[in-house]
Formats: sequence, C-alpha cells, structure tokens
Amino acid sequence: MRDDANRIAFGAAKAVLAAAQPIELTIDGKRVVCDVTKLQGPAWPDSELPGLVSERDGPWPAPANIECRWDGGTAALRLTVDHWMRRPYRGLIGLRVLVRPGNRSLVWSTLATVIGDAKDGELVSVPGWCAMVKPKGHAGGDLEAGAALQRALKELTAKERLPLLSASRVQLFQLELPSGAVVPSADVAFRHLTQLALLKLDFLDRGARATARGKPLIDIRKYMPEGSVPPPAADDEDDEEGDDEEDESSGTPRQRLPLNLILYGPPGTGKTYHLLTELTSAFQRTIAGRLAQDDSAEAIAALPWWQVVALALDDLGGSSEVEGLVAHRWLKAKHAAQNIPTKLSPIVWGQLQQHTVESSKVVNYARRSGLLLFDRRQDGNWFLALPLPEELRQLAKELKPGVGRTEQRNYDMVSFHQSYSYEDFIEGIRPRLVANDEGSEDVAYKLEEGVFLRAVRAALRLAQFDGTLDEFCRIERAERRRLLEEAPPYALFIDEINRGNVARVFGELITLLEEDKRLGADNEIVVTLPYSRSAFGVPSNLHVIGTMNTADRSVEALDTALRRRFCFQEVPPRPETLDFMIEGDVDPRKMLATINLRLEKLRDRDHCIGQAYLLQLKVDRSLQSLKRVFRNAILPLLQEYFFGDWGKIGLVLGRDFVRRREGAPVELADFPHDERDALNERITYELVDVEQLTNKSFQRIYQHVPEDA
Repeated sequence: MRDDANRIAFGAAKAVLAAAQPIELTIDGKRVVCDVTKLQGPAWPDSELPGLVSERDGPWPAPANIECRWDGGTAALRLTVDHWMRRPYRGLIGLRVLVRPGNRSLVWSTLATVIGDAKDGELVSVPGWCAMVKPKGHAGGDLEAGAALQRALKELTAKERLPLLSASRVQLFQLELPSGAVVPSADVAFRHLTQLALLKLDFLDRGARATARGKPLIDIRKYMPEGSVPPPAADDEDDEEGDDEEDESSGTPRQRLPLNLILYGPPGTGKTYHLLTELTSAFQRTIAGRLAQDDSAEAIAALPWWQVVALALDDLGGSSEVEGLVAHRWLKAKHAAQNIPTKLSPIVWGQLQQHTVESSKVVNYARRSGLLLFDRRQDGNWFLALPLPEELRQLAKELKPGVGRTEQRNYDMVSFHQSYSYEDFIEGIRPRLVANDEGSEDVAYKLEEGVFLRAVRAALRLAQFDGTLDEFCRIERAERRRLLEEAPPYALFIDEINRGNVARVFGELITLLEEDKRLGADNEIVVTLPYSRSAFGVPSNLHVIGTMNTADRSVEALDTALRRRFCFQEVPPRPETLDFMIEGDVDPRKMLATINLRLEKLRDRDHCIGQAYLLQLKVDRSLQSLKRVFRNAILPLLQEYFFGDWGKIGLVLGRDFVRRREGAPVELADFPHDERDALNERITYELVDVEQLTNKSFQRIYQHVPEDA
C-alpha cells in the first residue's frame, strides 16, 4: 500500500464530514428530511495511525448526527471518521455511518485500502456494500430467507439509482490521487452515504429497536417472495462498534461462514444455485489499480519453466543475475505451483543453460534443447540474446499490472463423481505423452497437484506468502498464524460431495480439515504427502463448502465420515417461490407443496422435490411445458423413489396419472411357489400417457375437481 494512503484518506474523510448539511431524500417513494448537528470533536486516538500525526494533520474531525424523519417514523444516524482497531486494518482510516442507539454499523469503508497501490492521477472508487449482512450472533437461521433479504436489498438499491460498481456494491464517490479531492463533490458523497444507510436500515436493524423508530421507512416484505418471512434480527446481542470484519480493498463485510459447510437437501432445491449466486460474494474482492495476483499466478503456473524464466528476465529489463530471477514473483509463483522440494535456484540455472544460444562465448553446456534465446556476460548477468517470441510478448503485456479495478475471484469449484480419486483431489502421478528424438511420442510420468492442493496454494497467496506449501509449513508457527490471521478467505466449492468415495478422495485430509487442526491453530497438524514427500497442512483461511443431494443413498457413508468436520445446513424445497400461474389455472405452488407432503409421508423428508423443476415454467407457462416437465423430470424421479411401484406414484399424483392395468388377467406359470396364489391376485398399474392429461388432471393433485368439470 502506498505510504501516503492514510493521509489522503484522512483528508478526504474530513472533507465529506465537513460537507454534512441538511438534505431531503426520496427513499422507496417516501420523502425523508435529514437534519444535521455537528458534535464536539473527540481526542486524537491513542493507537498508532500510519502516516498521520496530530501536530501536522490537525484535530480529529467531529462526528455529525443525522436526524431523519418521514411520515410516521424517525431514524438517528451518526457519520464519523473512524480508524479500524482489528487486524488486518488496524490503524487505517475510513468513514462509517452508524444507527443510534447502539452505534451499529450500516455503511463503512476503509478508504486507505481502497486507495491501495493506485498511482497518481488515477480516480479510485469508494464502494458501499449493498447486500445483506447476517446480524451479529445470528447463527445459521434460514439460508433461503437470508438469500431473499439479500436479493431484496440489491433490487431496492438498483431502483434507487445509486451508481453500481458490481451486483453488490455501489459507488459512493471517487477520490482523485494524490490530492484526495472528492469527486464529484463532498456534498454528493455525504448524500450517497446517508441514502445507502437509510436503504439498509430496515434490513439490518430489525426487531425491538426498529419498532421504537415508528413506522418503517421500507416495508421489506413487499420485496420478498410471497409467503416468505424475513429471519429475525438478533436484538439481544451486544452491538460492539467496529465488530464487523471487512474485505480488503472494498471495505465490505466478510460473511461469517463456517470453515467446513455442506448444504444438503432433496434434488432441485437450489443448493448449487445458492452456492454460486450468494456464497461466492464472500470470496470476491475488488482490487484497485493492479492485476489480481491470483490470476497472474494461475497463468504462470501453466507455462513451461523456460518461458517463465524468459518472461521474468524481460520484466527485469532483459538482464539480471540469477539471484534477481529467483526473487521474481512469477518464478516464485511457478515454483510454488509445482510443490516440489527442489530449490528454485538450481531450476533457474538449469533452464538458463539448457536454452543458451549456440554462439555463447561464456556458457559451455552440452545438453541444449528447445528454443535457444539466453546468454551470459562475463560479469555473471544473464540476458535475452534474442527478442521474446510474439506469443510471449503478448502474454507479458497481459501479466503486467493493469489500471482501474479488477474483480478477483477467490474460489474454485469441482464436482465429485464415483471415479474421483485422491490423485485428482490432492496429488498423484499422471501419464503424459512427450516427444522423443525419433519424432514419435513416449509415455512419461509426472507428479501433478490436485484441485485441493491448488486451492491451498491460492489461499497462501492471499496470505502474501509466495513460497511453496512445504516452505510455509516449515516457518515458525507464530509467523504462520500472523500471516493467516490477516489473510482474506479462499473457498473450494464441491458440488455433489456425497457422490465421491470420501475416505478415498480425502485421505489424510479428513483430520486436517478440523478447525483446530488447521495451520496456525493451537493444535495444528502438518503431515508428509505420500508422493511428493513435502510437508502439507490446511490453512485456516481456506473454506470447504459442498452440496449434497439427500435422495442419493450414498449420503449415509458421508454422514459417518464427515459429520464432525462439517456444519450441515438444510436447503429445503421452497414452493412459495413459484409465484405464478400456469395455463389452465394450475397453481404450481400448491401442487408442489401437496406432492411433497405426500412424499414425506410415503418415503421421508429427504425424498421431496425441489422448486427448480418447476421454476423453468416461469418463462413458458403453457400446459404443454408443464407436461414436458412431468414426463422428462418429475415422473422419472418418482419412479426412482418408489422403485417402479406405480401404485405409490398414484397415491402421490392421483388416478389421472396412474391407472389399473386392464385386459385379460395374467396367469403365473405352474410352479409350486408358496405365495403363488397371492401373487396371482396381485393388481398391477401403469402410467397414463402424459399427453392425455388436462389442466384438471394437474389441479386434482392439490384440490378436489369434479370428474365432469
């Protein structure tokens, strides 16, 4: 971070606070009058504030109380210039809007991290988080209800026309560097801060405290699906100022997610959808003025060694000693990706010599191969004897730091299946074809890391550690803990986690996943991997989040193996999301609710049907589309649930869908079976052709409809 970031942030924050004055706003169609009262300025903080001194930078800005009133209700806010007391933002300057009493945060931004490493002459955006934050102390609750709140707040924010930076962030204002001037003005910045705080007020501060304010400014229920109820706010919890953790660069709150979490429920309840649309936001960062480190590291990891050496040499101006190359971030990223015990220095030496031009007067190396473009001077410096190939020149441009803001995705995703193995997940030896001297190809074997090992490496990069996992496991425990405490979170999402053989896929990871066994924890465990023989542990900033279909019978083995390591969060069917009607006055909400009640009675809760099967009908609400969904999805699923027992399917859907098989009775063969007579009298059923069904057939699933109707 640039040395003057705190000084610039302090000046900008003072300007916004100085611009606080009475304003009028329109929030959700209601007129809101906001009066402003300046308070007495507090003393300069006792804690160290990098780049700031009271003698030079003047007194600490006085907070401003903002008294807001609308028809039937009031709200008391406070705008302050704040400094963060918790790691990793200790001592950094920002702005905060609080709701009184209780001083609970509504809007905040650590301006110093937003400035980051931005260059002079740039404009950097100061974002505000416009998504729901779980109230402090609210442990778990209803995931779907929380998701509905998040969607409602985003919808309302978009409606209020605050400038959007992303799906969950608005631009409060911009800062011009290095002056710290507020763009377009400090008045607009104050207006946007107050506007966003009022938009979030009834979402984040509900219950007894909200009732005391009178009539709510926003009726959040009208923005939620019909029938859904907002989760309760944790009114009985202490409101400790500054308790929320924040995301680096954007000042956004980190969701309090368990390190190990499994979303479980019947098929079609939206487990994967919830994971991809809601949970991923906790693992995204907005990086100002530079290329996301994780993106460049992944690009580098896929390149051959000689290409990375060439790119690093070019980045260093075309000439360098080996020591300079070994310290280069791209070569360190490549080395970390290999996860091998061999030191980086001999690898770089070998690549330089192997790809030295034939005309070199200094390097005498017999086993040259591949593209030859390096040479060495008498003083020991290596240089590029030939220009970089065109494809490497283009890649070098893409890897250089960019300008503006970059969304960094700090997560990866994988789907388990029956053939998934430890070698796919952790590490294993894989065959590959390599060219030989005769122009044909031979089979060679290479140690390759799996998706989990790559996720571990990415989590370490977020901890600002450029070495290998083996090196990280060998540094002092106190240093490991310090690095991981300050690291943003990384996540590995595992879809259909119960479809893999968990014991075989996870191996020693079963123990290492436990929170107190993570790297940096009190009871941390470091093991040696069987193939690479390198040290291995799981960092404490790596989340493992999976989805699990409870209708899959392999779930029981997973439960036994992982129940202690994972938190389990149910994602049940949500019929209330089907808030539309289908052609012929068919109500999918009532239909799905009735089907699930019957399935729960005939089978169990794990064998219900999720709303996703019918949500597609929101686009095409024709009766023909409904028939297609039943024929291709719902009926085959019910056949699987009841093992082809059509009679039980009839108990779920009714006589319009299943009928008794007509025709001459079938006599069993003459054989002395003890139950031959009883079996001979057994009634058989068959499914009705879906094309013969009418809208009345579907209505009869959930209500009485006369036969002659």
